[in-house]
Amino acid sequence: MEILPKHVSTEGKELLRISALLVEFPTAHRHHLTAVDGVDLDVRSGEALGLIGESGCGKSVTGKAAMGLIDPPARVGGAVFWQGLNVTGYSERQWRDIRGTGIAMLFQDSAASLNPALRVRDQLLGILKLHRRLPKNEAEREAQRILEAVWLPDHKRILGLYAHECSGGMAQRIALALALACRPKLLIADEPTSALDATIAVQIIELLQAVRDEFSLSILFISHDLGAVGRMCDRIAVMYLGRIVEIGPAAEVFTQPLHPYTSMLIAASSWRLEAPPGRTPDLSEIPNARGQIPASGCRFHSRCPRAQLRCRSESPVLEPYGNAAHKSACWYPQT
Repeated sequence: MEILPKHVSTEGKELLRISALLVEFPTAHRHHLTAVDGVDLDVRSGEALGLIGESGCGKSVTGKAAMGLIDPPARVGGAVFWQGLNVTGYSERQWRDIRGTGIAMLFQDSAASLNPALRVRDQLLGILKLHRRLPKNEAEREAQRILEAVWLPDHKRILGLYAHECSGGMAQRIALALALACRPKLLIADEPTSALDATIAVQIIELLQAVRDEFSLSILFISHDLGAVGRMCDRIAVMYLGRIVEIGPAAEVFTQPLHPYTSMLIAASSWRLEAPPGRTPDLSEIPNARGQIPASGCRFHSRCPRAQLRCRSESPVLEPYGNAAHKSACWYPQT
């Protein structure tokens, strides 16, 4: 696996901080399913943080919660800070001042994020004129520049297209152009390559690296593609059943993993992330899936080859081992 840390310094100013995030969704019989349970994350200026884990572990929910996109009847607890400001509980109107100009999101299904009834011109120029208040001529020049930045130089043709006329890779580039239109400081990329074939996926990763430099972006890169994360990210957080089980510099996480789950993910994956060996927990083992109190012990103990009695009864917390920046939630880390 190729690991190419691009901006190795992570001493930049903190942009986004998620503290003790809890997200619960209602289920039958007035119970709740805990999708995210006590997650702490931060994204610093100039860095790319990767958030990896199996499908259903809570990665995308974490990203949406960071933008205030979790709607009732779901319940959100903990706190979200944007540039030091506590935005927990912000109204939709208050979030409008942050979304786009502060934080933008690139979704997995790029075509669905485009308005099928409008041409690309109407969507992109509409953002530039409404949110950046650019006059028509200047908005058109800026639209051309943004399209060129996302490797769509034939801007006259692109601006005239509808969403259904775009290929998957083209639609993802256009969605990225819309996300960049208000010059955000942070881009949350939620599985941006999972719906693309391998060749196009590599191009999108290279494009994200390029726009990161050109637009001075920080990126929260959510993926189950270890190859993409290794090429893209400076730090990596590993998620399992709603909790962060390991976080640290990308090179260390990949070459010296502390948590058994991280090791098994890497061993099970040659490119895209597959499930590691062991029995996948059923719904009854997920905290609050049937209304029970959060399960005791380590979430991974039923699949862990290193599990001992303590793992079944006591829940570990993230602690540094060796390098203060490399943390693991494991009683018996692979040090």
